[in-house]
Amino acid sequence: MQATTPKTSGLRRWHRRIAWLALAAALCFALTGALHPLMTRFQPKPAQFMPPPSTPLAEALPAPAAALAAAGIGELAALRMVDDGARWLWRARLPDGEVRYLDARSGQALPADTERAQAERLARWYSGEMQAALLQAEPVTAFDADYAYVNRLLPVWRLRFDRPDGLVAYVSTEEDRLAGLSDDRKRGFQALFRALHTWAWLPAPARNAWINLLLAGVALTVLVGLVLALRSPGGRRWNLRRLHRWGGLGVALAALAWVLSGYVQARGNAEREQGQAPQRPLSLAATTLTAPVLAPARAKAGASLVRLAGEPAWRWSLQPPETTTGRGLAMGEHQHHGRAPAGAASASSAWYVSAGDGAPRDNGEAAHLAELAAYFGIASAASSALPVTAFSPEYGFLFKRLPVWKLETADAEHSTYFIDTASERLAARITDGDRQAGALFAYAHKWEWVTPWAGKDWRDGLSAAFALLLIGVALGGTWLRRRSKAVG
Repeated sequence: MQATTPKTSGLRRWHRRIAWLALAAALCFALTGALHPLMTRFQPKPAQFMPPPSTPLAEALPAPAAALAAAGIGELAALRMVDDGARWLWRARLPDGEVRYLDARSGQALPADTERAQAERLARWYSGEMQAALLQAEPVTAFDADYAYVNRLLPVWRLRFDRPDGLVAYVSTEEDRLAGLSDDRKRGFQALFRALHTWAWLPAPARNAWINLLLAGVALTVLVGLVLALRSPGGRRWNLRRLHRWGGLGVALAALAWVLSGYVQARGNAEREQGQAPQRPLSLAATTLTAPVLAPARAKAGASLVRLAGEPAWRWSLQPPETTTGRGLAMGEHQHHGRAPAGAASASSAWYVSAGDGAPRDNGEAAHLAELAAYFGIASAASSALPVTAFSPEYGFLFKRLPVWKLETADAEHSTYFIDTASERLAARITDGDRQAGALFAYAHKWEWVTPWAGKDWRDGLSAAFALLLIGVALGGTWLRRRSKAVG
């Protein structure tokens, strides 16, 4: 039996009293954390990652003003060209949120279910499911248990297919983006993760208090256990108590790192605004769109209507030149008083044309970016503006939108802004605090430090092994406590 000294008896009693919190945390957090890599590996994968290819627009389309007026549309909150696979359409969003479709060539108003048909077309394209019947198609305007905030995009459509795995696709008809894919297996994992890892089903005050209590219990149990292990003489014979002691020493640092990073992440989640990326509102009179619409060379999709210097303009996304490296070129220094950044034209990924007279808007992307930066309050001088065409540790996949422009500012927090000029949204704002919290979570919680030298599989395997070892140590300690009570 392990010797107890006056110095350790009080610590041992506290270690046993708070051990139940450590056990609860191990079973909730460590077990679901170990299962999380399985969820990411077995979730459905997209068949396509880019929107459906558009039909080349060889001839100019009639100016939309007359067709919009005939349809009774006077004010626009958004207007975009959409290819349904057979023809070009106008997708008009009205100030009250209603979406209307018109044939872009004939001006004919299309049925109310055209939006639903577009959502199904996108869902089948991204999922690769071309045969199964569609069981459900409904708009989603708020995040919920199945479509969580991590998906970022709103509004979207939820489309469920008649398949044994219950495949569901979430697509944005506003931007032709895939928001997410889910099936019965993923939803089961998500339900378990929400119930026992994030406790998302509890009201925020109760959830935060419970998570903090569990994390504090783990930290205190580990710290007291470390003191006991270092102060108490260890026996030479291998038994459950000695295994518990050495197992606790083996997982102590990992457990403390998980607790600290988990606490920081949970606090950040509680403080984060659960909403959509801010967007500059567009309000333009349909009667001002009087110029025919002709696609420029290298156009890769239809045009979207934006406001530039107070006037309506078409923004065409362009295919990058074949000589590009994929990283983009420096856009030059960004000016924050409405002036276009120098050198932006050479790096432009879009072409702007006046919707009123059809005249090209030279340096349009730079001017548009400057206007959006001013609207979103980016007042301090930016050191650079760079096109971002791939996700990175700083601007990760969770932000969803690409391509975007990266604006690095000189404020006290070294804020970096990511602006999507196509949707006129502020996709993200990253500060020093966000970078520190993200690095802590990536390296202390998700063990990203393993990935560069061992790969993702080894990373997940090692972290899962330590999580299971933590559970084993907690169960062993509980068994020792019960056995001590029975003997006593």
